[in-house]
Amino acid sequence: MKKESENAVDDAKQNADVMKLSNEREKSKQITDDTKRIVDDTKLIADDTKRIADGTKQNKKRQKVYVVPRGSQFCRSGLGILRKGKVIP
Repeated sequence: MKKESENAVDDAKQNADVMKLSNEREKSKQITDDTKRIVDDTKLIADDTKRIADGTKQNKKRQKVYVVPRGSQFCRSGLGILRKGKVIP
């Protein structure tokens, strides 16, 4: 009778250890996947930017600039520059 109960306790401990190991593996796999995502995101950021002379990064894409006549309130020539929906004098 003692042997059966000892075996049951040993089996329970072994099962708990196996579960603990599998949980640790899942966590480490998740951390690895998250790290890979971060690396992929930085690659995308690096591809969309370029380094300029002062060491900062700038988008490679050209910005669309619209010239809109608005009178002398913006500048002497009477032209304002519209960029991304905002009027910049």
